[in-house]
Amino acid sequence: MRGRTYVLSGAPGTGKSIAGLQFLMEGVRAGERAAILTLDDPQDVLGQGDFLGFDIASEVAAERLYILRFQLDFARRFARATSPDEAFAELRSLLGSQPLGRFVIDSVVPFIDAAGPSQNAAISMLQLLDELGATSIVTYPGDLAGVYDRRLDPLVQRAAGMFHLSADLHRQRHIEIRKVRYRVPSNAPIPYRIEPGAGIIPAAEELRFHQEEAPSTNGRQRVVLELAPAEADQALKLLQSHYNVKLMNGAARRSTPNVPLSVMPARRAVDFPDAGGPESQNVAQPTRSGARVPFDAPGFRAAIQSILAADSRSMFSIVVLTTPPGELDRAGDVVLRTVRAVNGDLVAVANNQVLIYLHATGRKHAPYFVQRLRDTWQNVGHGELIVDTLGYPGDQERIRTLLNSLA
Repeated sequence: MRGRTYVLSGAPGTGKSIAGLQFLMEGVRAGERAAILTLDDPQDVLGQGDFLGFDIASEVAAERLYILRFQLDFARRFARATSPDEAFAELRSLLGSQPLGRFVIDSVVPFIDAAGPSQNAAISMLQLLDELGATSIVTYPGDLAGVYDRRLDPLVQRAAGMFHLSADLHRQRHIEIRKVRYRVPSNAPIPYRIEPGAGIIPAAEELRFHQEEAPSTNGRQRVVLELAPAEADQALKLLQSHYNVKLMNGAARRSTPNVPLSVMPARRAVDFPDAGGPESQNVAQPTRSGARVPFDAPGFRAAIQSILAADSRSMFSIVVLTTPPGELDRAGDVVLRTVRAVNGDLVAVANNQVLIYLHATGRKHAPYFVQRLRDTWQNVGHGELIVDTLGYPGDQERIRTLLNSLA
């Protein structure tokens, strides 16, 4: 619905930013002017465009697409403003006076976190979107079903549609319709996948696998697929890319959808991270006399390597903290009190620095932790903290170098 606001929620890595770029580029192709306000570095946005097959740089140069970025100290400046309207007035001026067809805010979190307990930030944001008249997408890195941050109530109530993107442990992705103000054929989850050069596209109907409890006498196991006849060819190609497949009645396959297949793995299960393998290891912060203490260098290195061995596609950030002289131990204690220990964050003191593993936290969300840490440090420490943030998998070479230095 043109001119309305939509919400995309979901954990980091589910494709919200990719969906936003696809939405914008469709508008640009239709002759609309589009803009995105993002937490990402503009180079990362260009990189995502390359992944999707979009020449974003050309659209920016032609002033058909605008990339705006939250300032690094946005939360502090926004919190100190006398009114949220100051920030939105600045945003309005940057967008110019020409009509805007599509607009993406990726994500709403900086406005909400910096506004304290008030709903004023969400209200001011919606007023701006109304004034722009653009069809808008606002992303939220979480789930708005059930219990959620009530500061988002104005957005939840006004949204024309809310869609939740999810991915399970086996990378099965679904779009769930949480709210929609118009009739849709079905509210069932929509399977999707993310592909280079295409982005988010519909996935084939989910396949249901039934496997025998025990191997058969000849060492093989039988797999029975229940799927729509129209998806048979696609499913067969998928199987043939991973397995040696023998059609037991190939000539009749097209007219008889329930033809049995004899399937023999062409690769070992270890070649496929989703096909079994070790469960994620439970790496926890060490304790001494009941209190949490930092890892040492070898312990932190082993912990990160264990996490990567359990799932090489993990997403996390490592914050490297260089402290003022004489403040290393104090900074370690502050960090231990600041991290989400129950959620899997880890802390180490090594190489005269404090190393912080932020579990399931992308690089663009790590600044929120850093800002919270700086605010705490101002009350208890002395001097300025020097912070460097590495994100996995984007900075995996730098992370590998860091881990090697801890050997």
